[in-house]
Amino acid sequence: MAQAVRLVILLHDGDIVRAARIGASMGLPATLVPAVTAARQGSGGVSDARNEIALLYGPDRPDGAVVGALLHALAGDGAGALDALEIAYAARLPSLPLIVRLPVFAEVRKDPRFGAVVRGMGL
Repeated sequence: MAQAVRLVILLHDGDIVRAARIGASMGLPATLVPAVTAARQGSGGVSDARNEIALLYGPDRPDGAVVGALLHALAGDGAGALDALEIAYAARLPSLPLIVRLPVFAEVRKDPRFGAVVRGMGL
């Protein structure tokens, strides 16, 4: 979990080289960091980033959903972030309560789906 948060911070700060190294150490696809970076900078589509991030998790493999939620939110894909948060919540991933307060989710906090996840965790 700590590496995922570090990855998001590095991407947020624009430190692409270090983010790529962390991503590689986490076993993430090499195309993921460039796709998220391009979406953040407006030079690539959010849908490209969404497709890359979606490879990390799914209802049948929820373990990557927390990292996916962070990356979706960072890429400006609120719907993708909410989808991943709901998968993480359904799987009762223990790291979920640690991340919902992070500033990266500021844009989705007003969405009723976000509120439902937070209320469901008792926060």
